[in-house]
Amino acid sequence: MAAKDFTAASVQRQGDLFSAPCSQRMIDNEQKVSNNCQRLVSAAVDELFGGEHATETVGAPADRHFCTVREAMRRLFPDLELQGPGDPIAGGTFYFRKNGRRQFHYKNLSGEKAVFD
Repeated sequence: MAAKDFTAASVQRQGDLFSAPCSQRMIDNEQKVSNNCQRLVSAAVDELFGGEHATETVGAPADRHFCTVREAMRRLFPDLELQGPGDPIAGGTFYFRKNGRRQFHYKNLSGEKAVFD
């Protein structure tokens, strides 16, 4: 069986996380992760092009948004580090550093997927 995956071919603004519908089936989880990825990336893009930090480098807003998730994951999985979403325009997905291996693709995670979401 092939690993479940998502890739973001474009970025669309997502509504508030708490007003988003809950997944009813396990197969819906990949869509939910994709929506959450778009939510984080679009927040960073908003900040980059119009927020109070618009003069910062491109990576600074993304780092601020991903820092909380990165730290939470590190506490639970010391050998797993969120690197970021990759290029959202070129089929972005989440990448990790796992056991020293860089660019570890989201689809290759196992039980960490549920915790990450």
